[in-house]
Parts: sequence; C-alpha cells; structure tokens
Amino acid sequence: MAIALGAALGACYDVFRVIRIAVVHPPVIVMVQDIIYCFVCAVATFLYMISVDCGQIRMFVLIGEIIGWVLYYFTLGTLVIGISKHIIQGVKYILGLLYKIFCAPIFSILKKIKGILLKLVKNLGKYLKKKAKISKNHLKKPYSLLYNLKKRHKTGVMTEENNNIRNA
Repeated sequence: MAIALGAALGACYDVFRVIRIAVVHPPVIVMVQDIIYCFVCAVATFLYMISVDCGQIRMFVLIGEIIGWVLYYFTLGTLVIGISKHIIQGVKYILGLLYKIFCAPIFSILKKIKGILLKLVKNLGKYLKKKAKISKNHLKKPYSLLYNLKKRHKTGVMTEENNNIRNA
C-alpha cells in the first residue's frame, strides 16, 4: 500500500509538471508549487501512517513510498508527460490560429486608431498653444484700461486730479 501511495504522490507531482509545461512560471511560483507539493506529501504520509500503522513511523513505509514514486515517475509519468506535451502544443497551435483570425485584426485596427488619435491630440495641442499665444497679444495692458488713471499706474502715486476723478 505504501508503494501505491508513492505512485499516487508521483501522479500528483505530474499535475504540477503539466502546469509548468503549459504555462511558464517565474522561479518564485515554482518554489510555491514545490512547497505545496511537499505539504501534500507530508499530509498524505501522516494520514497513511495514522490509519495503517497507528501513527508509528516505519522506515519501510517511507521506502515503499519512494519506490512507488520512482516507479511511477519513470514509467507512467514519462508517458503522461509525453502525451501532455503534445496536447499542450496542439492547444497552443489552435489558440494561436484563433488569435490570428479574430484578435489580431482588431488589435491592428485599434493600433491605427490610436496613432490617428495621438496625431490629432498633438496637432490640437499645437493649435491651442498657438491660439493662446496670439490671444495674449490682444489684451490691453492694465495701466491703459482707464485713460484717466494712466499717471497713477505709471508712477504708483495718486495725483490730485486722479483722486478727484476716483471720488466722483
């Protein structure tokens, strides 16, 4: 039974191997997967020893698990991984074709629209800057807004004539 448990743990490891073949993971994710696998193995071994050996640690159980794992890995595991690689390649090929047929033209059109919109925004920005610069030239200087207070703004001193006009 320990050999069968080892083979089952080998099959569990193949699940992670197939996931790694299908999707490339950064090393941190691979480490997390390995930690999860070790936890699953530890829990399975603990539960097996509790149910069969009344919780006693027996070396032949651990050796049986290792033999079962190695046998599965080099026999059925090799076959499973070989078939999985071909299936994954086929699925990736089909998804690539679907992407080329449906998504690539849409992304191409969106890219062209983006280029046109960027040009329009750039030209609009230049146009607005030019108009803003021209519009500043038409504004009157603050000291010439009231012709009768012209002297005050130039000199900064209030004359008697300007004071009379201001109070009136």
